[in-house]
Amino acid sequence: MQKDKRQPELADIFRRYGENYRQSHYLSTEQLKTMHRTEVIKNAANGFSEFANELSVGVVILLFNWVIMQKLGENGLAAFTIINYSIFFALMVCYAISESTQPIISKNYGALNGKRIYSFLKTASCTVIIIGISMSIIMFFFSEKLVETFLEKGDEKVADLAVMYARYVWPVFLFSGLNIVFSSYLTAMQKPIPSAVIALSRSLILPILLLLILPIFFGDIGIFMAIPLAEVVALAIAIFLVKRNSPNKLVSDG
Repeated sequence: MQKDKRQPELADIFRRYGENYRQSHYLSTEQLKTMHRTEVIKNAANGFSEFANELSVGVVILLFNWVIMQKLGENGLAAFTIINYSIFFALMVCYAISESTQPIISKNYGALNGKRIYSFLKTASCTVIIIGISMSIIMFFFSEKLVETFLEKGDEKVADLAVMYARYVWPVFLFSGLNIVFSSYLTAMQKPIPSAVIALSRSLILPILLLLILPIFFGDIGIFMAIPLAEVVALAIAIFLVKRNSPNKLVSDG
């Protein structure tokens, strides 16, 4: 009994037809929407504050490491690194909250719904405040236990410096979250310049200026005071800019 050779040939034909259809459908450029150059530039400018945050972290940390090595040596740098782990943990949580609310705020801005924008902004702000208070309590009252998780026995000098740093740096958690949320809010509301002012103030300009100025008046302690004070000043700027660009005002102008 002879086998029908047409069956595999027909199967191969249908297989090839299916592959060609998928390629022509999914890889076709006919349905792609092209963005105009001005739109690309506008969107890139609106996201400049996030770019500034990412860029300035490396610059500021490098400068702090250099100053601490000059003033306090390896022990001071190790203590700075330990506390920074806690700072970055809290910052990442705040960034997650701000970035999750950003598309919701932006969508409601397009819908001209100022009340919902204010509600989301209030929720995000209250959340980061709670996180900040919790981290501040841990940093101020339980700094010894926190430092012990990173160090072995016998590193008393590093531990003492880390605890001292924690006692000066804890206000960071109270203010940094709000600065992040306010900057993200302004980005969502298509206000790149005020957003960039907050981002650059808190993450680059103020920390560097205060790092250079405060040690002149307060000695080595001024190094540890630079970041908290930068967040405080940046928050004052952020509150002023958010009030000038409140949800109801921007919605009515839009």
